[in-house]
Amino acid sequence: MVSWEFHGKTVEKHKDLQNIFESKWLPLMKPYLEPLVINEVYMERISTRENDLGNLITNLMNAVAPGNDFVIINPGSFRTTWTPGILQYQHFYNMFPFKNTINSFEMTGKELLDTLQILQSGSKGFYQTYGLSQVVSLDKNKKKFI
Repeated sequence: MVSWEFHGKTVEKHKDLQNIFESKWLPLMKPYLEPLVINEVYMERISTRENDLGNLITNLMNAVAPGNDFVIINPGSFRTTWTPGILQYQHFYNMFPFKNTINSFEMTGKELLDTLQILQSGSKGFYQTYGLSQVVSLDKNKKKFI
C-alpha cells in the first residue's frame, strides 16, 4: 500500500473511510476491474482514416447486433486510447462514457450513398465502418466519395 507524506509527516489512513472504501467501494468496482481480453496493439483514436480501434469497435457492434449489412460509428464516440495489455470493463466505460445505443433501420441504396457522402466529407472526421468498402478522396476541392 502507498504511504503519503505531508510536510514531512506520514499521513495515516482514516480508519472509517478505509472501512467504507473496502466494504462498499471495492465490491462495486470489482466487475469493472475484471480482465476481458488482452490487447496486443496500440489502439489510438484517429479521426482522419480507418484504424484498428474503429475496426475493432465496429466488429464488436456487429457481433452484438448481428444480421445487419453494415455498421457505422461516429468518430467522436471514441474518447481515449487503448495501450497493449489487459482490457477491462473500465476501459470500455472510459472509451464510451455516455449511455450509448446501437440502432438498426432499413434504408435504400441511394439513402446509404447520400448518407456516406455527407458523413465521409471530412467535416466531422472519418466515420468508422464495418461491412462497407469505400474509397474517399482526400482532395478537399473534389470532396469525392466512391
